[in-house]
Amino acid sequence: KQHGCVAKYSPARFDNSVIWLSRNDRGDGQISMLAEGYQPRVVSSAELNYQISTYSNIESAFGYSYQHEGHEFYVITFPTSNITWVYDASTQEWHQRGHTINDELGRERYNCHVFAFGEHLFGDYLNGNIYKLDGTIGTFNGTRVPRQRTTLSISDEEDRRRLSSLQLDMEEGQGSGNTANDDQYWLSYSKDGGHTFGSATMRNAGEGGDWARRVLWRRLGEARNWIFKI
Repeated sequence: KQHGCVAKYSPARFDNSVIWLSRNDRGDGQISMLAEGYQPRVVSSAELNYQISTYSNIESAFGYSYQHEGHEFYVITFPTSNITWVYDASTQEWHQRGHTINDELGRERYNCHVFAFGEHLFGDYLNGNIYKLDGTIGTFNGTRVPRQRTTLSISDEEDRRRLSSLQLDMEEGQGSGNTANDDQYWLSYSKDGGHTFGSATMRNAGEGGDWARRVLWRRLGEARNWIFKI
């Protein structure tokens, strides 16, 4: 298989190999990685490939990689389309990252990364700041970092499914009373396969030491096609 490179700043050393945004004589927009025998292997999912196909000027994409807490990440940003995607070598799954820029959620603000002096350092293209990665801090430049997970569809084509409750399986009692370790979790859900979502409702996971608390929502109703956003 022949795989060239469509974005010259996208290649990065990753998981004892090389990863990049590829192009060949049959098309482009897939993210490839060298496998054993130096054969390229596509690691972007079909869903991500579709998303990339909708972006303009993918030649401007750039990537970097880093290791943190036992995971190795490849981060690729499409600046023209204002979006950032991340691949985890451990889970072999993709997720999206971003920052709020001009009151809108977009790409992440980091334009570069280096591991130096025993620290992960990231450069902010908006203001020139350099940030140090610290997994114990839940804020970015003093602002709380929100995280969102959306479930797959829970469906039953023949019957409506009644859900009396939903509980998050997690370690409660970890809040610290400040924005660094927020103990608020919000749930919204769709009953029509993700086309529309209701208003989000909050549950508290408990301040430090409140281990008996449960993060639980009750009386959700019934539907054929549930999707939950947390």
